[in-house]
Amino acid sequence: MELLQLKYFLTIAQMGHLTRAAETLNISQPALSNSIARLEKDLGVPLFIKAGRRIKLSSFGQKYVVRVERILKELDDGQVELDEMIGIDTGRLSIAVTLPNIFPKILVEYLSEYPNVNVIQKLAYSSIDITRQLAQGEIDLCITTFPITQPNIKWIPLIDEPILITVPKSHSLANENSVQLKQFEDDKFIGITTDYGFRKLVDSFCLEVGFEPKYICQMEESSVIQELVEKEIGVTFTPLLLTKFKQFNSVSIPISEPTCQRVIGIAYHTEHFQTQVAKNFIHLVEHFFNRYKS
Repeated sequence: MELLQLKYFLTIAQMGHLTRAAETLNISQPALSNSIARLEKDLGVPLFIKAGRRIKLSSFGQKYVVRVERILKELDDGQVELDEMIGIDTGRLSIAVTLPNIFPKILVEYLSEYPNVNVIQKLAYSSIDITRQLAQGEIDLCITTFPITQPNIKWIPLIDEPILITVPKSHSLANENSVQLKQFEDDKFIGITTDYGFRKLVDSFCLEVGFEPKYICQMEESSVIQELVEKEIGVTFTPLLLTKFKQFNSVSIPISEPTCQRVIGIAYHTEHFQTQVAKNFIHLVEHFFNRYKS
């Protein structure tokens, strides 16, 4: 059994297709097939079974892949740890973020202090995505707008962020210091699409006081949503921090009833080696959000 065979095995397991795996690994398909055949002979069990044009893990393969993922991740972590011990001052940080409007502000501060770090942002839409990416080592950290409570994942709350109601300047409540959400029962709403956790959150606030928001527009770009509010098309929900970083030609009002807020936190996998690059990022993010705590 060779380390290269394990890498080949894991690639096929992840892709479920021998030809595509061979292309990804930049070797011929016969060579890849022969390597896996030798691995199966050494182990004494079949690792894959055919499923039409694809292949999938056998029951033996399903058990084995968990160990192989752990072994290869440990080897990667070991290399990173050795690199840090000999004083390498550059590194890589892979991170997923569920608040893309704020992340650039954090990133500018981080890279101004650590300019040699290569930052890679990945997409994450749900706690399931985040948990999988953290467990498989695809990301080092994730800044989330909802708690992650899975085993072996440490989630650090950073700030409780109020959610405001944003209205056109011509709105009858635009001059109020605070409002009750029930007062907007008859308003037309502009919101993010239902794919996003923020939409589910703000809808729950409305349901809490007894109404479903009447959406006239559902968009994926927050800048478009704000522009439509400015054009007096409707009202929307806006996180407080967004109003700190961007100027809108509209009015954002605190909601007195019900309590409308979300929690922002940062998560990492406790069983994976945490690089100094990641530790520095966590430290900076904690200081970043501390400046905006009320």
